[in-house]
Amino acid sequence: MNDPRWLDADLKALGFTPDQARKILTETMRMAVFSSTERVLGGLHEADLTDAQRKTVLASLFHPGNDPKNLAGALAALKSPELRQLAEAMMIPSNAPEGGNSSDAEVTPVPEKPRGTPMEQLAEAGSAGSSLFMHRASGWSEETAAAMLRDFKGLPEEKKRVVAGIIAGEPNFSPESETSRTVGGEAIRFLIDDLGKVDESHREQAEERQSHLAALHAARWVQEDPSAASQWVLGLPPGKPRVEAIRLLTTTWKRYDPDSAERWADGLSVADKKSAEIPK
Repeated sequence: MNDPRWLDADLKALGFTPDQARKILTETMRMAVFSSTERVLGGLHEADLTDAQRKTVLASLFHPGNDPKNLAGALAALKSPELRQLAEAMMIPSNAPEGGNSSDAEVTPVPEKPRGTPMEQLAEAGSAGSSLFMHRASGWSEETAAAMLRDFKGLPEEKKRVVAGIIAGEPNFSPESETSRTVGGEAIRFLIDDLGKVDESHREQAEERQSHLAALHAARWVQEDPSAASQWVLGLPPGKPRVEAIRLLTTTWKRYDPDSAERWADGLSVADKKSAEIPK
């Protein structure tokens, strides 16, 4: 949800609970902070978010991998001294010496000549390598995105799980990115299918996250290609992620093309209408 219009949307008036509205706003701000930095950070202290959610937004931009010199303007945009202090602390490596001087901190060397496909490299690097990879991925052509999708599908399950977790929650994708549509959608689908293998003590939390990701992906995609987005949603397996995706896709679509959205909703199965609480 990189569209700045979502920053002004009255989510509660659209039927979302306060908790749902905060979650959607958090994800929207995480994604928009790269393209609308001053706007997002300038309003962060007054946004109807929890402290943990504000920290989540900040963590998208402020982390040890970013040079503080390049973020001076972003820090200045934060109107709350407490948030500025928190952002500055986020840029200090966890292994930095006491006092916050990160210049003497140990730095894990990055291999000069990474091997394997880009997807294999991402699996090896983990979240540390996600920012640059996804920045490049957002500009990939349809052909390159298709090749990356094949590489993703060909990964061993453990590596696929790592890569899917990174890609599915990556805020650097633009909504019109071909990579976001294809690889991003497949990553979310994999994580949903993988829920049965999650430890039972963490399954509910994982399902909540996948539901949130699926709904946001559907809402972003429907603004660019309603036909493809709706087909993707109906291809999800039964369960909470499918329900939440149908619900948010329908609500979003109605904002832009209510007639088409109504026709699509009318064609849903009785079970989907009932579970997603779509009026008959």
